Amino acid sequence: MTTPGSWRGVVNRFKQAPKEVQKYFEYLLPLAGQFPGQVILPYLFSRIEYGHNMTIYCGVVKLHRADADLTWNVIDKQHMTRDQFRKLFTTVFGGSIPKAIYEQLEVAERVRDKVIHGHYVADKEIRKAVVSVLGYAEHFNNLVRKLAGFPAFGKYSGFKGRGKSLDRTTTRWLLKGMDFSVK
Repeated sequence: MTTPGSWRGVVNRFKQAPKEVQKYFEYLLPLAGQFPGQVILPYLFSRIEYGHNMTIYCGVVKLHRADADLTWNVIDKQHMTRDQFRKLFTTVFGGSIPKAIYEQLEVAERVRDKVIHGHYVADKEIRKAVVSVLGYAEHFNNLVRKLAGFPAFGKYSGFKGRGKSLDRTTTRWLLKGMDFSVK
C-alpha cells in the first residue's frame, strides 16, 4: 500500500472506496478539509470500534439467534479490547480474521496510539494510517458479508431476517458460553 503524498491523495483514495464505506465514514471529507490528521484518526477509530461492536452484535443475533435486546445490553457494556474483539469474532463467526486483513488495521492502530497518547506523528504517517483504515474497512466488509450476509461498516437494517430468536434465559447462557461478561 502506498502512502499518498498529500491529503488530496487521501481524499482521492476515499472517493475510490465503495459507496457503503464512504457513507459509513461520511465525515472524513469535511474533516480532511478543515482539521489536521490528529483529529481525523480518532474519528475513524470511533467508527471502526462502533462497527466492530455492531459486527459482533449482528453476528450473535443473526447466526446464533440470540435475543436482540439482551445481546445489545451485554455487548454495549462489554469492554472490548483489540485482542478480545478478534477472539469474539472467531467464536461468533467460526473463523478468524485473516492476518492480511487485520494487519492493515494494525498499521493504523500504531499511529492512532501515538496520536492519542500525545506523541509526535508525522503527517505522512497519519495519511498512511487513514488509507490503511479504508483498506481494512473494505476487506473486512467483504469478509463479514461473505460469512454472515451483512456489512461490518454499513447499514444494518434487516440484517437478521425473520428467524425466531432464543428466549432471554437461553441467550444469557449462550453469551456466557461465548465468553461475554454477562451479569
